[in-house]
Amino acid sequence: MIGEHRPGHYSTLNNAVRRMPTQRSICRIIILLLAVAMFFAPHTNQAFAAEQSADDASNSCNDDSLSLCLLSTTAVVTDTSGFDATISITNNTENTVSSGTLITSTNALYPFTSRVDMQGWSEGNTHIPTPNTLNTSEVSALEPGASTTISIHLTADSTELKVMNSWGPKPLLVSFSTGKGRPTQVHSFLTRSTDGLSTAQTPALSITAVLPLTAQSWNVDHDTLVDLVTKSGNESAQSTASPAADTQRNSVSSNSILTLNKQATERQQQQLALLNKHPQLQTIADPNYLSSFAIPPQTTAVMQPSDFDITAYSQGNADSYSKAGITTKQWDTAAGLNSLRSATGDTQATAQFYAWQGQGAWTLSALESAKQAGYSTVIADSDYEANNSSVAHTGKYVITTKNGDITVLAAQRELSRLAQGKATSSDTDGENTDAGRLARFMAQSALYQMEQPYANRVLMVTFSESSQNLQDADALMTAMEHASWIKLTDLQTLDTADSYQDGSTAAESIPSTSGISSRKLALIDEYLSTLASNQNDIVRFGSAILVQKKTSSSDESDSSQTSDTQALARGDASTSANQKNSDATVWLEQLKSIQTLLALHTFSGTGLQHRFVQASSTLADQLLDGVSITPSESISVISETASMPVTISNDHPYPVQVRVSSQTDSTIIATSRITEATVPANSEVQVTFTIRVATSGEATTQIVLLDRNGQEFGSTQSTRITSSLQLSDKSGLILLGVGILFGALGLWRQFNRKKDADE
Repeated sequence: MIGEHRPGHYSTLNNAVRRMPTQRSICRIIILLLAVAMFFAPHTNQAFAAEQSADDASNSCNDDSLSLCLLSTTAVVTDTSGFDATISITNNTENTVSSGTLITSTNALYPFTSRVDMQGWSEGNTHIPTPNTLNTSEVSALEPGASTTISIHLTADSTELKVMNSWGPKPLLVSFSTGKGRPTQVHSFLTRSTDGLSTAQTPALSITAVLPLTAQSWNVDHDTLVDLVTKSGNESAQSTASPAADTQRNSVSSNSILTLNKQATERQQQQLALLNKHPQLQTIADPNYLSSFAIPPQTTAVMQPSDFDITAYSQGNADSYSKAGITTKQWDTAAGLNSLRSATGDTQATAQFYAWQGQGAWTLSALESAKQAGYSTVIADSDYEANNSSVAHTGKYVITTKNGDITVLAAQRELSRLAQGKATSSDTDGENTDAGRLARFMAQSALYQMEQPYANRVLMVTFSESSQNLQDADALMTAMEHASWIKLTDLQTLDTADSYQDGSTAAESIPSTSGISSRKLALIDEYLSTLASNQNDIVRFGSAILVQKKTSSSDESDSSQTSDTQALARGDASTSANQKNSDATVWLEQLKSIQTLLALHTFSGTGLQHRFVQASSTLADQLLDGVSITPSESISVISETASMPVTISNDHPYPVQVRVSSQTDSTIIATSRITEATVPANSEVQVTFTIRVATSGEATTQIVLLDRNGQEFGSTQSTRITSSLQLSDKSGLILLGVGILFGALGLWRQFNRKKDADE
């Protein structure tokens, strides 16, 4: 390899030259070039190593050969902290790795003054000497798959740390070498605070740290969903009676239908512990998620209900969402306030509202949708300022829309990516561990403070709403709270800060596209279509199947005999009467609310949730399939007419009124076409069809349910009809002739027989 000195290299090449005399002059030139290259070998090796570190950035912790991981480190060094680090080395090859040396070093006097240099160092592209050795450890040979851990500890009064007499971010290099080939390296950082240094004090950098308080995942309780459809809703309706009856009812229903699994419940406890430990951490909560807490925590502000994805909504057709049961009224600030009051039990509760970003970017249409729904401020994630190469600034933009001005609070890109468990780029080799990202965060924030020490800025750092390890958020908050150059502020401070851009200038910063892929948009359309079909089934059930009001006297008299007789047979006549007179409107509205809730959760900002579409389909199917035809056995007919009984069952807690249709596949055997039936709650009734037979044969009749508008629903049942006696064909005439003959013989015998003497 060029740039590597290997014993015997010259002699091997000269032997080859002697074997090829015709090319001797060319080989001499090559030897001369190699000699010149080796003269500059130290510089060439360093450049080569830096270049390879960038190309093999992913090698740390997940390398196919040798993994070098920074498991823990003292990200901020003070006059009393000392320095500790834990480093792991893993052999991922099938060969034994020779013993080697692990060196941890820094440059105590080097100050990072440029973000370009800092990023270049993290990617291994910028060569910075690290003459100050913090630790040297000998590492034994590693068998295939073997791993070892090295711990480093330096006391606060150690010489290595005492020489660090200037504050700011410093390069930290961890290098492992076996003496063969290039070393494996991790480029990280340590930051010397101003504590204990004779340094002029400058204003601290204001940072607002924001945590979205959302559920990691919801489970749909399908048993409760079925019970809601099939069992009496009287108790639910009574339990939700309150001045805010509709809102309370919806919340109670959502609590019973949507539950947190064990993992999500544990995360909820971690969230509470995090909020209690770090009161300066700002929280923006999903109001529907707050209802899952035994005692909802105090939050800074409230986001849109169910973390509904406004950015995706603005990319679609509002009419499609409306057909699926989702209108602006389900996720606007008024809906959020109702949900908050329901969750807290405080009918006078108020809150600040911020719309949280979904899967897409805040385009102008998305901002207009948010503003129309009552949100005056939106939170943008770390990619809003992706193309902004200026120094760190207050992430506040005031955008003018057709619905009025709206404020965008944009998270600082590098700091927020690190806080969310992401590396600043895919080429870094020290940011794929929690410790590495924490070290980079503290160094990056120190650089921002040093860039403009007297500038009045407020940076926003947002944590992830996905399954991020909250222990990392705890460690980061603790580090910021103790950092001498950071001042944690609240959302109000950021809200009232001067905007970085407004008017036409701010308009230029608005993303032109949402960034949502065409595949994901197609999937959204598919989900909307399914939800719209389910919504239509629920509305149809209420308007054309369910008996929502007390029937008229004539209707009652038509169905009272059958229904009351069956109720008496079961011993629940009083229950039947009560349910018959009940108004099912409350129950139906509860079902519609559940459908809307499932639809909202489908389009959560954390990603599309197919299980809520499935639950919505289950709800619609349970409604329509809850009214069914009981399968009947085959029928044999021995006369021209007969009766065919059909049993209709209703599994719902309220009565239904349907039509039953019967149609055969034969012209010689037919049934009456349509009859109507009113089926009491949780009951069944029988209706009768007339069978008419013209001749012998077989036929199959299809029995289907129709709503009051004549549209089919539910499953079709088939019944076989067999006619075994008819007189209208030749066999019937023969039987008739034989009968007449026997009758005539009987009469002749009666008149011609001998009579007894006493007759």
